[in-house]
Amino acid sequence: MRSHSTASASLVLVLAVHCGGTTSGPAGGSSSSRSSGGSSGSSSASRSSTSETVCDGSSVDEQTDPANCGGCGVKCAGTCALGRCLVKLAADQTSPTAIAVDTTSVYWTDAPSVDLPTTGGGAIVKVGVTGGAPTTLVSGQADPQTLALAAGSLYWANFTGGDVAEASITGGTVTTLVPETPFTPLALVANATSLAWTTEGTTGNGAGTVMALPLAGGTPVTLAIDQRDIVALAIDPANVYWKNGPSILAVALGGGAIRTLCTLSEATSGASFGMAVDATNVYWTGRNGSAGTLLKVPVGGGTATTLASDPDTLSVLAIDATSVYFTGSGGIEKVAIDGGATTTLAAGHSAVGIAVDATSVYWTEQAGEDAGTLPVTSVPGEVYRLTPK
Repeated sequence: MRSHSTASASLVLVLAVHCGGTTSGPAGGSSSSRSSGGSSGSSSASRSSTSETVCDGSSVDEQTDPANCGGCGVKCAGTCALGRCLVKLAADQTSPTAIAVDTTSVYWTDAPSVDLPTTGGGAIVKVGVTGGAPTTLVSGQADPQTLALAAGSLYWANFTGGDVAEASITGGTVTTLVPETPFTPLALVANATSLAWTTEGTTGNGAGTVMALPLAGGTPVTLAIDQRDIVALAIDPANVYWKNGPSILAVALGGGAIRTLCTLSEATSGASFGMAVDATNVYWTGRNGSAGTLLKVPVGGGTATTLASDPDTLSVLAIDATSVYFTGSGGIEKVAIDGGATTTLAAGHSAVGIAVDATSVYWTEQAGEDAGTLPVTSVPGEVYRLTPK
C-alpha cells in the first residue's frame, strides 16, 4: 500500500445539508432532435416505413445507410447504426483511458502495456475531431490515467509515481507541477484558473486527500483530508465536488469549510466512478450492490434524484446542456438531465473515458478481462466518435 504526505492543510469544519434520501426522476421518455452529422443532399424526403425514407426517389434505411445516415444525404465515413455515424478515430492503442476534446482535436492518455508500469511507456496522444493520423504529443510517462484540458494546455497525473504534469496541446516541453510522491492520484480536473486532484492515501483507512493548484503555479493547497473512495471529482469556477462514503461534498477552491450537499441512503452509497457539474447540479454514478445508479443533487445541496439505474455498475460520464452521457449495460447511453427514458447511442460499446462537444460524443475503449482497471496487454484499445450525440 502507498502512504502519502500532504502539502499545506486548510480544512477543519464540515457543514451538513442533509438530503434525506433519493427520489426518482420524472417518468416517461424524452425526445431529441438530431442535427445532421455530414453534408446535406436532397431536401425532399418522405417516410415510407418506420425505418425507411425516400431520398431522391430511392428508398433507404436512414438507420443503417452510410450515405443517408439519420437523414437524406447525411454522409457517414464509418458505420451507420441507429441513425448515428460511428467513426473509429484511432485503433491499436495500448491502453487508452482518459479523454478530452476541444474544437479541433481529441486527446487521450495511453498507458504502458505492462500491468504494473515501470518503463515510462505511457503517452498523451491526439487526433483531429474529424479523424486522421494520431499524433503522440508526450511520451515517456509512467502511467497516465487522468487528463484535463484548460487554457491551451493538457494536465495529467501518473497513477504510478503520483506526479502531476502539464504540456501544451501542441506538445513540446513537459512541466512537472507536482513532483513524484508516494500517494496515488485517482482523479484530476481543471477549470479556467485552477487544477484539482484526489489522492488515494492508504487503501482502506480513509487517508485520501483533495488537492488544488492555480494554473499559474504555486504551492498545492490541501482542501480535504481523511477521505475515502475518491475515484471521481468535478470542478466549476468556484468549487470542487467529490464523494466520500455516503456523502457528496463540496469545498471552495481556495479552501475553507467543507459542505455536505447530500447524504445518501445505504442503497446508493457505493463508490462513484464518474462525476460532473453544471451551474445547477452535481451528477455522479453510484452503486447499489453490483447494480449501477446515476444521480444528481443541486450544487447548493438538497435531495438526490436518480436519473438512471442499470443492472451493471455505471462508470464514467460526461454532460452537456441537456443530457448526461455514460456507459451502461446497453452500451454508450444518455439520459436527459431532468430525467426520463434512457437512449442507447452505440450498442455493444463500453467507455473507459468519455467526452462530448457540440455535436458528438467521444470515448476511449479497451477490451479484455482487465478493461478499465489495468492496462490491457492482449487486445488493443480504440478511440471513437459518434455523431450526432
